[in-house]
Amino acid sequence: MSPDTLDRFVAVSSRLEGVIPWLYLDIRGLVTTGIGCLVDPVGLALDVPFQIGDRPATQEEIADVWHRVKASTPLAHLGAKAASKLTALHLPPAGVRQLLERRLRANEAYLVKHHFPALLEWPENVQLAIALIAWACGAGFPASWPSFTAAALAEDWALAAKHATISTHNNAGIAPRNQAIQELLTC
Repeated sequence: MSPDTLDRFVAVSSRLEGVIPWLYLDIRGLVTTGIGCLVDPVGLALDVPFQIGDRPATQEEIADVWHRVKASTPLAHLGAKAASKLTALHLPPAGVRQLLERRLRANEAYLVKHHFPALLEWPENVQLAIALIAWACGAGFPASWPSFTAAALAEDWALAAKHATISTHNNAGIAPRNQAIQELLTC
């Protein structure tokens, strides 16, 4: 992914997910931070560069707050701000970007290796659309999206767009992501 496409991903994802520098529960009850970065199970949170005040948080402190947030299941329906009361942990802006970029690059590498070998040669809008799908559904999404995957491998972006809708069942908040994906694939 080019630096420009990465910057576009950050901008679009920030608008869709918000930028939340503490641990919170997403709508499915999964611990999340930053710009929609899942850190569930707890092991995924331990190497995130959280801070308490101006000092790095220890893994024990991170695990303690993670478990406190995870156990507060009503937070999944109260919005990310509600979880801020449970923690002194925070990610500085550089940490938010570092975490997002690391996860995005891992998704990209997985997609290239397992599903779309030519991904990095495809138009930037297509790369961005696929990154947005993978961010919400996981990098293994092509295995369960056969019509989309076939269209993408054929580089038929109009057909791919017809098969690029993430379910909004119990998560109406996904609708703006679907709209962004459609716009990217049909431009």
